[in-house]
Amino acid sequence: MNKKKQLRISPYFPSRTFDVNNLRDIFDFEINAKEDQYGINLSLALEKSSHFSGILELPREVNKLIMEFLKIKIQFNLLVHPPRSYPFLPFKWKLGNYSPNDVDVYKCLSSVIDVEHSSPLYDSGQWTPAWSLESMCLVFFIKIEKFFKETLFA
Repeated sequence: MNKKKQLRISPYFPSRTFDVNNLRDIFDFEINAKEDQYGINLSLALEKSSHFSGILELPREVNKLIMEFLKIKIQFNLLVHPPRSYPFLPFKWKLGNYSPNDVDVYKCLSSVIDVEHSSPLYDSGQWTPAWSLESMCLVFFIKIEKFFKETLFA
C-alpha cells in the first residue's frame, strides 16, 4: 500500500500538513516538495513551447518535429516559510533557484510572486486561517500558468 507523506507546514503548528500529491493530479508541472526547518521547499519543472509556428515550405510533419525540439524546460524553487503567527497571517512566497538563467523567466516568476503578495488575500483584513497550503498553491500555480501563457513562453 502506497502511503502518502504529509509534510508539516510549520514547526509551530504540527497539525497543519501539506500533501503535494493532490496538486500533481491537477497541473502539468513536475512538483516535488520537501520539508525544511522553516517551512516547505517546492521544486517545480514545466515545459513550454516556443512561438515557432512553422515554415510554410516544409511539410506539417517536419514542422511538428521541429516544434518538439524547441520546447523550453523551466525549473524553479519556491520557498514557503510561514510567519510565527501562521495560520493567523499568510505565508510569503520566495523565489529560489531557477533555470534557464534568463531575464524573462525571472521577470515572469517574480511578477507572479508580486501579484500574489499584492492580492486582497494578503491584506490582513481579508486573510482567514481556513485557507490551506494546498488551496494557496492551487491559486498560485494557476497564476504561474497564466503568466507563462501570456509571455514569450506561450
